[in-house]
Amino acid sequence: MSDSEDGGSLVGVISEIGLPDITGIPLPAPVKRSLWRALGRLITGAVEVPVAYLEAQAGKIRAHGKGTEAVTLAAATAAAQQFGSDPTLADRAVNYFGAKIVREQLNREAVARATMEAIAASPPETEPEGAVDEDWLTEFTEIAAKKSNVEIRVILGRILAGEITKPGTFSPATLQILTTLSQSTARKFQLLSGMSIADARGFTYVVTAPFPKFQQEGLVELGVTYSDFLNLQSSGLLAPALTSQLDLNPNVNVVRADYVGQPFALRLSDASKKIANTQITVFSAIGHELRSVIPLERNDAYDVKLRTWLANQSVSIEFVTT
Repeated sequence: MSDSEDGGSLVGVISEIGLPDITGIPLPAPVKRSLWRALGRLITGAVEVPVAYLEAQAGKIRAHGKGTEAVTLAAATAAAQQFGSDPTLADRAVNYFGAKIVREQLNREAVARATMEAIAASPPETEPEGAVDEDWLTEFTEIAAKKSNVEIRVILGRILAGEITKPGTFSPATLQILTTLSQSTARKFQLLSGMSIADARGFTYVVTAPFPKFQQEGLVELGVTYSDFLNLQSSGLLAPALTSQLDLNPNVNVVRADYVGQPFALRLSDASKKIANTQITVFSAIGHELRSVIPLERNDAYDVKLRTWLANQSVSIEFVTT
């Protein structure tokens, strides 16, 4: 089959299953190629059964639990006779694998939809250097097939969109952590991300200096206990050392970081003063990558604490529109 036939077939499938139309978005040619390759892997590359057929049968399988809607029972029965197995055992195997095929297909298509929505919402204007690594894409596809949680699907879609736009942005380690991350840990990480600052030098941190009992209690009054910090650390989302020191003076009058997604600069009301070294908790490289694709919502209680602590040092935060 020619490349044009493959492309036409994929376009037809995308239209058939109702994925967003991005044909009118002016994407750089390398981005388009990577996007089509990724969508092809997610939608048609993992199973041989036609996608439209699987989609049509999904409701029946969920409702009746019958894998015989997706595969041929007669073939399974013949196989059972050949190997001397009970035909009812073969029926159960058919039911199991038929339902599994459809469930994984639906998961992959949901991630494909989230990817296209992310690309459409923020289309890249420049050409990426290189393409998405084949092994990375294989690993991503396997993970996407197993994720039924809606929020995780959206995150996966944003990760793939980011990787297509800028290959190498997300490490395989970041993909792997999504296979083991519990919902409770994910919620704590999202809560902590609502207090975080991402530095242009490539790391993310939370200023913990306003909390004198941090090393005993964490940020318990804000819903993140010290035990939660230890759990986030053991999950690979925080750096090995929970407390570090950072010089914030380079941020004075310079926009080089974002506070919960908003670029800012620090302003000193007394130019003769300097900010003392500040206690922080640093995200791991994986945490830094994940923070870039999860919804961010500033924690108002933390914001008051941080601004009060800074004001005591004659410092204020000024958001900047870029």
